[in-house]
Amino acid sequence: MHYNTLYVRMDVHKKTFTLCYYDMEEDKVFYPLKVEADYMQVLKYLNAVRSAIGNDVEFLCGYETECLVYHTYSPVHIPTKQDEQVKE
Repeated sequence: MHYNTLYVRMDVHKKTFTLCYYDMEEDKVFYPLKVEADYMQVLKYLNAVRSAIGNDVEFLCGYETECLVYHTYSPVHIPTKQDEQVKE
């Protein structure tokens, strides 16, 4: 059995992106690749991984840019004022 979700890490810089994916089943990081900073290169990477793993794979992507890490928040978790804390 293979998990159908792979976790993709993207380290984003002005001129390049560094990509890799984590396979939970094997508990390993695979296929690190540095590409030019173009979203089409990311799609090409994901398609190459999908071809190698199987078409039923889904990706959960996260990215880091410079010194910031971005996460996806639902609207209820987004602070509305600068001094307001994130609701848990």
